[in-house]
Amino acid sequence: MANEDAIQRLGQNTHNTQWDGSPMVLQVAQSATMPQTPLGTMIIAAKDLATVNNSGTLAITSGGSAPQLLTIPALTPYPTLTANNWQSQALTLTNVSAPQDVPIMIQAIGPGIPGITPVPLPFGTPVTLNSMQAAQGSSQMAWMQLLMEVPSANISNVAILGGPADAAGNNGYLIALNYTVNSGPGTGNAPPPGYFATTVVNAYTFQFNWGASFIYVVNLTPPDGSLNVTLANL
Repeated sequence: MANEDAIQRLGQNTHNTQWDGSPMVLQVAQSATMPQTPLGTMIIAAKDLATVNNSGTLAITSGGSAPQLLTIPALTPYPTLTANNWQSQALTLTNVSAPQDVPIMIQAIGPGIPGITPVPLPFGTPVTLNSMQAAQGSSQMAWMQLLMEVPSANISNVAILGGPADAAGNNGYLIALNYTVNSGPGTGNAPPPGYFATTVVNAYTFQFNWGASFIYVVNLTPPDGSLNVTLANL
């Protein structure tokens, strides 16, 4: 019944039909539509701004597909993240929360999307990124490594975008540091939905050989969390 009520709210009150991905707040039953998404992985971050313990629900629709309903927890500094390649189709986000007092902050994240201007990511030089800051550099025709490290013991989310797409068209990787379990490649454990890997420690190394390509790294930790990233040859 709750899902049926949420679906009935879709499109009832279109708020922004030319959303460019910049941060904005959706009140209940309001929507934002990005007319054309990138032909590559893009990240959606959503945060419940309610001041009481009311979780929210965000519906994501694209290309006539069934809506994806995301539960947005209340009273947490962490945004809810989802990464996908919406294949250049229009994308609509709608706040379909049952309580009326659950505004949801939304933001799209990726190269060229307004809201985050990346700093340069040079070879061999550590770069410190504050929350919701990004760095962009270029890979070489060789195996390379990206070292990501946070100075705290808090759970920290990092996104990497770039390189060739997989069979599903995605070329984005969500990684959680200081998580409760090691998961992802080489661990024998499946990562949480939407994630590439998690680690119980405060650092992670990502090896890749993308040829001549860009690499885009963004710090998705809460406001007080910084991230150190270093791009190097192997």
